[in-house]
Amino acid sequence: RLDGHRSWVKAQGLEGRIMFTGPLGTDEVVKHMQTHDVLMLNSRRENFPCVIAEAWACGIPVMSTDVGGIREHLPPGLSERGFLLPAEAGEAEWSEAWMQVSQTTWPEESLRTYAETHFSMAAVGAAYKEVYLDLLG
Repeated sequence: RLDGHRSWVKAQGLEGRIMFTGPLGTDEVVKHMQTHDVLMLNSRRENFPCVIAEAWACGIPVMSTDVGGIREHLPPGLSERGFLLPAEAGEAEWSEAWMQVSQTTWPEESLRTYAETHFSMAAVGAAYKEVYLDLLG
């Protein structure tokens, strides 16, 4: 299946722009993410994928389809953290969204702060503690 993807990339003339890395360690993922301008996630089904929080932690805005719990952190349309498209968005909608995203200056530190505030071990631990204390009455 990967050969099919590589063939498509070659046929589109995108060999210098798309890289197939294979499995990467955490540090390698961070290094690669920090060289990119935006994370694009075109999914039909998700919960809230960690890769979104990871992108924000790297100071990268996110373009995603509106599936699962993504809209809990990424409002529809253009926002301070990226662009949320309708789940059924087609090529034209993605292109238009990309034009807006590519012309926006993204406050990297604000994206990092959002990730830290909502997804760090301390933030997640505090949220779980609150749930447990609520359940215990």
